Amino acid sequence: MALAPRNFLTLVPLQRPADITGDPGCVVIHAPRFRSKIGQFFGRLLRRSEQLSLKLDERSAYCWKLIDGERNVQQICDQMQQRFGDEVEPVVQRIMQLLQIFERNRLVSYR
Repeated sequence: MALAPRNFLTLVPLQRPADITGDPGCVVIHAPRFRSKIGQFFGRLLRRSEQLSLKLDERSAYCWKLIDGERNVQQICDQMQQRFGDEVEPVVQRIMQLLQIFERNRLVSYR
């Protein structure tokens, strides 16, 4: 999704179903890698794991928890800035990259 930062900030990310394990400092998201039958077939054929495991650090895990279908990207950036301060600067670019990783792994969608 190649959107300008201004447009991106108004989008509302939605979490897709996934299992979450770990403690607050190190969260692991587990989700199906292949959602279609043909994808599952080729995954087995190529001996790929059927589960995607994505390890998140404290900042990424906090961002994941903020994705609730209510907040837009700007509000998530503001919350991250309040919680972590200068650690997440430049906050908009960092959150954009993180959300792109989530989207690439089919963990979020947007409305």
